[in-house]
Amino acid sequence: MTVATTYFESDKTTPSLSPVDGGYTVIKFTATANLTSGTITITPTQIFTCSYLLVGGGGSGGSSNGGGGGGGGVLTGTQALTLTSYNLTVGNGGSGASSTGLNNTKGANGADTTAFSLTAGGGGASACLNGAGNSGEGGNNGRATNGSGGGGSQNNIATSAGLAGGSGNGTGGNGSAGSGNTVSGGGGGAGANGGQPNGGNGVISTLLGTSYYFGGGGGGCRSDGNAGNGGLGGGGGGTSVSFLQGTGGGSALNSGANGVNSGGIRVGGNGGKDTGGGGGGSGSGNNGDASAIGSDGGSGIIVIQFLSFQA
Repeated sequence: MTVATTYFESDKTTPSLSPVDGGYTVIKFTATANLTSGTITITPTQIFTCSYLLVGGGGSGGSSNGGGGGGGGVLTGTQALTLTSYNLTVGNGGSGASSTGLNNTKGANGADTTAFSLTAGGGGASACLNGAGNSGEGGNNGRATNGSGGGGSQNNIATSAGLAGGSGNGTGGNGSAGSGNTVSGGGGGAGANGGQPNGGNGVISTLLGTSYYFGGGGGGCRSDGNAGNGGLGGGGGGTSVSFLQGTGGGSALNSGANGVNSGGIRVGGNGGKDTGGGGGGSGSGNNGDASAIGSDGGSGIIVIQFLSFQA
């Protein structure tokens, strides 16, 4: 298989969509940076049919007592391309919220990826504690038709239920609810619901010549055990006070980052770039974590594959 790689950075040129003799051509369109969406216009010079992969941006992981962000939606199929112009937009990952003591706010949802009149929805941002003595928050729903929901946060009170995870839209997985004041929910993945506290797995695609997962959910944080692992497909790992930190979801174009607990500052792993992975949940104290910083979701991607000679 012949692979032509094209990026969205400003120093790159628009790819030629003129099929040539021999094998297949695969072109990937990625965001300039993890938190910056980008749009490019392509104009085929011949009429042909391509296979496509569209992945929305992953949702941000929660900060204090945070759950995992939802994975971006994943769409695959075939598309007949004619001699006209097509606008392609790759969605960025959701930006994690900065710490503001215990009065934290949610980060951002992932952005939608669009092409061929189709939309791969961004993943929902996860929840966090919104003030000492207050309850936590529920995760955001996934965007558009297929984004996955963010995980719910822990509560401040051990006898109270954790907060609900966000709902996945269409084929997107649901974020898991948190549990009491110890476990936050994992973000939903494009192929599976989130757990307590692991993120849901994404969906496999082979268009890049290797089997990669896309749209993994972020792992949630936990105070009484090991933190949640990110779902396969770039989900970021969550954090824990004194147990193992969550590992980032692999089997991806770019693995999600592991959760980090360094010097008492606990930060969930960012979702893998170009995977639509959700960010991992940060913080893990039973009554909130004033030093926690929300993690970023991974940017999405567009991939097209076509037979290089189509007379």
